[in-house]
Amino acid sequence: EAANLPKVDTFGWIDPFVEISHGGLTQQTEIKKREENPKWTQCFRVPIGESSDEAALLFQLFDFELTSKPRPIGSVSILIDTIQAAGSLEKAYPLQKEDGSALLGRGNSPSTVRLRLKYEAGDDNPEMAQLNAAIHDARQRIHEEKEASERAEAEAKALQNMREASFALPVPFSITVLLKGARHLPKMDTLGSIDAYCVFTLGSQEFRSATCKNNFNPDWKEEAFKFHVSSRSQSLEIRIMDWDRTGKDELCGMIRIPVGRLKPGKVPVEEYFICGSDGQPVLGHDNQSAQVLLTIEAASLPKEEGASAVAAAVAHDFTPWTAEVVVEKAEHLPKMDTFGTCDGYCILSICGQRSNTQIRKNTYNPEWNQPFTFTITSATEELVIVLRDWDLNGDDEFIGVVHVPLDRVRGLPEERKPHRVTYPVLTKEGGEVIGHDKLASVLTLTLAPVVEEADQSVGAAGGEAEPSQRGSLWVTVKGASGLPKMNFLSGKADPFIVFLADGVPVHKTAVKRGTLAPVWEERFEIRCTSGKTAIIAQMADYNSGGKDRVMGFFTIPVRNSYKGTGRTFPLTGSLENGAPACGDVTLLLDFVEGDGEEPDHSGETAAAAPGGSLISVRVNVDAVNNLPKMDAMGACDPYAKLQIGAQTFKTTTKKNVFDAEFGQYFDFMTVSRNDTLKVTIYDWNRSSSDSEVGHVEIRLTEVSEEKTQQSYELMNPKNQKVVGKNKQATCIHLGLTALQAPNAVAINGKMETAAYEVTFEMKSCSHMPKMDTLGKCDPFFRIEMDEWNSVKTKTLLNCYGGEYNQTFKFRCNDYHSKTITVSGFDYDAGSTNDLIGTAIIELSDLLDSEADYKSYILLDKDKQPIKGYDKQTTCFDACVFVKKLESISGSNGLARKTTIKTPTQHTSSEMEDTAKAKCVDIDSLMTTLVELEDKDKDFKVWVQTRSDKVSVLIRSSAFFDSVKFCEHL
Repeated sequence: EAANLPKVDTFGWIDPFVEISHGGLTQQTEIKKREENPKWTQCFRVPIGESSDEAALLFQLFDFELTSKPRPIGSVSILIDTIQAAGSLEKAYPLQKEDGSALLGRGNSPSTVRLRLKYEAGDDNPEMAQLNAAIHDARQRIHEEKEASERAEAEAKALQNMREASFALPVPFSITVLLKGARHLPKMDTLGSIDAYCVFTLGSQEFRSATCKNNFNPDWKEEAFKFHVSSRSQSLEIRIMDWDRTGKDELCGMIRIPVGRLKPGKVPVEEYFICGSDGQPVLGHDNQSAQVLLTIEAASLPKEEGASAVAAAVAHDFTPWTAEVVVEKAEHLPKMDTFGTCDGYCILSICGQRSNTQIRKNTYNPEWNQPFTFTITSATEELVIVLRDWDLNGDDEFIGVVHVPLDRVRGLPEERKPHRVTYPVLTKEGGEVIGHDKLASVLTLTLAPVVEEADQSVGAAGGEAEPSQRGSLWVTVKGASGLPKMNFLSGKADPFIVFLADGVPVHKTAVKRGTLAPVWEERFEIRCTSGKTAIIAQMADYNSGGKDRVMGFFTIPVRNSYKGTGRTFPLTGSLENGAPACGDVTLLLDFVEGDGEEPDHSGETAAAAPGGSLISVRVNVDAVNNLPKMDAMGACDPYAKLQIGAQTFKTTTKKNVFDAEFGQYFDFMTVSRNDTLKVTIYDWNRSSSDSEVGHVEIRLTEVSEEKTQQSYELMNPKNQKVVGKNKQATCIHLGLTALQAPNAVAINGKMETAAYEVTFEMKSCSHMPKMDTLGKCDPFFRIEMDEWNSVKTKTLLNCYGGEYNQTFKFRCNDYHSKTITVSGFDYDAGSTNDLIGTAIIELSDLLDSEADYKSYILLDKDKQPIKGYDKQTTCFDACVFVKKLESISGSNGLARKTTIKTPTQHTSSEMEDTAKAKCVDIDSLMTTLVELEDKDKDFKVWVQTRSDKVSVLIRSSAFFDSVKFCEHL
């Protein structure tokens, strides 16, 4: 029997049954309808083998579903040795979910299953011996049938290859798909049937049918879609989806049709059975197999369309190249909205790469002027641009499509200058789209090949481009950082990477769940036998219920100079919402010519910074993943403490998370090369001392001049690996850079001696525009001097202005050519943050200037002032000044981010007292405070420094210690 089972059905019921599995044999109890406490009292005999993989009995509890597969609820596993040792057992076992947590029923009490188990020796039981013999004969018969089936499949495949060899159509050719309808679809909606539509995908070409609402047998009336086929190995994928008004569209099933098997001419209507993600046929609402009715016609391409593509396809070596496409504008679009005109945008796709333009609302002649860059890896692929009309409450509607043969762009013109082309917008059937003004709709583009560094690479002899390589490229995928948020609820992503050579996937990484800074450490080989010079990589967000969403692309040039070379590649392209892709991927690359063996880096160590024993170190604390559960009523409240000698820094605290992103950096000045960097992760506690999660120690001899991104596994105080809640090792991601010099700072990616310090004091913002539909604005600012000096303010929630009072410091060796870019953003929890405007501050005239607050105006991309909610100009108040580092007394890198006060007027007597005050030794003061904080956890100190005074706030449980310390100061 089972007790206290949870209610899992839509109307609060459960129809449980139990499967008993062991050694490939599965037995099942009867189904109990609507029973939270079912009783079976059924007996099963399970033969026990002697192999090591038959060590336990598995009892799985399922909920029966009429229209879909049974839903797994919980399970329990019992060791055979335990049953054998006891002879007989009768016990209620708690059920566990798939993630290992306890299954809870009514009142949050554990769900259990009661079993009576008895062990019987096979020699003493003739029935068991007979059953074992029968099972052995059955397994032998299954094995023989499997071998016979494999031989039959191999013969059939060889025969099919012979038939395909006589295929009359030359590549490339075209196919036209006529979508007739579907039959026996399953019930997908709670209060209805199914709102079905189909998505057709062939390579980078994708089309979508209309939506048939609330119909198990939709009729699309021969809706037509035309595709260009560049390889007989391609397959046409058809996904049948259920449209939802308020939620995410659900996958009903899919069909894959190999286009290489199609014969010339029109094929009569055929029925294609729909299969689920497990490859099994999908059963409809009437328990019949769901199917789609299609007619497919294959035909040769006209000479003018296919000649250039065929000539390029038969070339022995195709060199990948980069094309730049600027989508300028569209004209004469048709009326698409009942109460408006048209909200048009474009989707561009080629060679597995996909990008979107922005949406231009309520216009028949939208202008975008957006540039896109694509890496062309196949001579037969063409750029497909689909125009759609954006709708707020329903599906975006198809307007038309444009096919652009980019193989002609590379050679025209010879000077490689951009040329402007206008293309007609076509319907799915190939006819012209007629606009609202009875004129044909057109799309204007600017096309040009891009001369990249790869095209200009100089060989050993100089002058000549590096030839295409033949050998093996060994790729180690280290990790990624700065990825966009793809999940609305969690604010995370589930990224993975697919690597393509000649348009064919050669490796797919594992999916990293719930992270924006994934770590893979996967190594694989790419054989470069055809002289390929570039590898395309696509990052996507895994979606278990639908199509994976593209997060960006990057190109790996193949070079024989790769010898354990670390490279960081920025992601390019755009997201589904039109926002540009962001984030970086770090790889370790090795090229082995010919048939050489895999290079071994196990004995190599990081290069040390040259010379001397004193260095300066910058530490970037990026993120920590897979934290263990530390709080009884929550997850973990982590922060990081960094220490080298007496210098100590601490990051901000992230509340109630298992994966924390910090994005902070700290500079340690004038430390010994023989010192050790210790990074400790603590769990913050409100009412008790903070608990250590784990730590990592890094010898500074392992830190090089080049910035390196690396992941480290945390060790607990017992020097054991810390394991997170998901049973994976807890890792911290750090960036380290070193140089032997005082006043060192990361400049252009390397540590160099800095001569100037730039102070940016962000006071407030005002007159912000309304950015949220149901609220005001959530403003924050990003302040950047260069890619190595970038910080972010805190976020003010739901307001049109407010106080920041934050100070940031940058260092550089030449401030004359530097500018500070201040970008204002509106924070969005479930999507990409929206840019409000930017302001650029020149630093050339700010050396030793007065530290006065000024108002800076935010400008849009056209350099026009941003208007706020009250029609006033949007602005922020800040104070920026530059000082020489030599003039900063005792600066040793211990300065921390501080809160600033608004300057107040001082009386003459106050100024006189300040003039008489003694100079404070900041180094000595900070060192003393850090030492006292380390000795006594109850002793807390906050320090605020200004040009004329040092404020010290002390909190301690012992009043005497505080008084004594003040006297010491």
